[in-house]
This record gives sequence, structure tokens and C-alpha cells, in this order.
Amino acid sequence: MKFCRNASANNDFTVKAICAQIKSKTKETKQIKFDFDHLVYATLDYKNNTHQGYFTIKSGQNDRYEAAVLVKYQNKTTIDVWPNSENSTCKQAGGVTTVFPPDIKNNINFETFSEDICRSIKLSFSEIQHVQDTKGYKFTATNNTFRSSEASSCFCLNKTADIDGIYRCFDGLLDLTTCQGAPVLVSFPHFLNADEKYVQGVIGVRPEKKLHETYVTLEPISGTPLSLSKRVQFNMFVRSVPNITSLENVTHTLMPIFWIDETTTLTGPYLDLLKHTLLRGLFIINVLRWTLMAIGLSMMFFSYILFFHFK
Repeated sequence: MKFCRNASANNDFTVKAICAQIKSKTKETKQIKFDFDHLVYATLDYKNNTHQGYFTIKSGQNDRYEAAVLVKYQNKTTIDVWPNSENSTCKQAGGVTTVFPPDIKNNINFETFSEDICRSIKLSFSEIQHVQDTKGYKFTATNNTFRSSEASSCFCLNKTADIDGIYRCFDGLLDLTTCQGAPVLVSFPHFLNADEKYVQGVIGVRPEKKLHETYVTLEPISGTPLSLSKRVQFNMFVRSVPNITSLENVTHTLMPIFWIDETTTLTGPYLDLLKHTLLRGLFIINVLRWTLMAIGLSMMFFSYILFFHFK
């Protein structure tokens, strides 16, 4: 695209039109930019040296279970990238978890916001998991997290053509055209929970729940994350292009560009601090409470015996 630098001096109308179109896209799309004489594309380059955005959260002063619950993102209560109505659940920024509360039960669900995909993700209880002998409740992203094939779904954009060239919404994929400003679709790694045709379209793709799911394991008393993994995969459709030798025989498929695995486990001094300071302290308090209750009941029982004996 080097010729675009000198497009104003070029008398070819076609060149000027192409360059004008490219330059207009670089203003609309965060992923495309000019680097010296070259046009470059980088999916997450715009995030370098930036922060996640401004979060307005509740303090928990009136209700401890609402501590750190999201109220606004970027000073707004709605996410404007989703084009449906203002009352759409897809557009609501508030009411999701930013920090997990204490006293975790296995019959509750969480919703946590991810700015990378401009939406929240629902986490539901899956199993009890021990992390280095510490009991935790594991919550995983639900299987239908990226399901938007229903016409009524507020995540259904109809802006991207499928393998067969028909514009539609997808199962197991989320169209990020309005979120990222580029025709990118997000899924779980290796197309976990997506349509089997995408799995079969790329050699080497083998989805495994344990390796590719998004989850968090929480210590139930304090709500401290013991282990967590945030895993997403970015994909783009590729199609054959007639009369271009290198692209004439390209298979129509959904091609993974890259996937992200942000995983951490609480270990070492931090886990020791949780186990020996907080949990042991709570255990001692709990034992003391029941001991004092037992002593109190014994004294009451003994008092009743003395009262009726000397009456």
C-alpha cells in the first residue's frame, strides 16, 4: 500500500478511490493503521499502553453482597456497540460482578464483564475443586455463552457472512464487528461449544473442555479466587478469491487467528496467608462460638437442675 502515500500526486482515479477508502477505514477501525509506508492490521495493538476503562462500582455499604458490583462502564450504564433497543439485556453494563463476594454458595450464578468482547459472561457452578488442599467452588462459563443464532438474540448482528456466504448469526461464536470495528468473531479456544462444521474446517482443532473452558474457582468463605482461566479465541472467515493464484484454492472456512489463555493459580505465600491467617482465624472463631454456646447451655441446664432440686 506504499502508493497510497503519494495518492494525491497520482492521476489514476482508481488508485485515488482505493486509497481514500482505505484511509477512511483506518479512522473507523482501531485495528488498521499506516506504519510508515505500509498498511498494517493488528487485532489488539490499540490496547497497548492503555487501561481497561473506567468502572463505577458499588461500595457495599448498604448490602455487603453488592460490594464491587458494576454500575457503569466508561461512565455509561449501557454498551453502545450492540444496536438493539435501550432495554436490551446485551446493552446493560450494570449489575455484574467485578470482585467476587464472600460466603459463596453453589446454587448461585455470577455475571462478570469483559471489556475485550464488550459484554458480560455468565458463570455457573460446575463442581467442588481442591486447589492445593484448599476447597473451592468452580464456576464455569455456560455452554451457550456465545450462542446468538436466534433472531431474537440481542447479540445477533447479521453483519458477517458464514462459510456458505449467507449473512447470519452463529452458535458458539460472537460477531465482534461493532465491538472491535473489524469482521472478527470470538469463540472459546478450538471452537469449544461451537458448530461442528467449524471444528472440521481446520486441521488440528480438537476442543477439550478442561483445556479450553473459561472458569474461576472460589474459596467459599472469603470469595477469594484460588484458580482462574480466561480463554477466548479470535477468528476470521477466509474464502477463495478468483484470479489470484495464491487464494484461488483456499477452502471456505473459519480460521483461528489466535487465542488467549490468561490463567493463574493462588500459590505460595498468598495461599498460606489465606489458609493460616484468614481461614484458620475463622475456624478458631467458629470453634469458640460453638464452645461458648455449649458452655452456656450446660450452665443453663445445671441451673435448672439446682433450681428444681432445692425448690
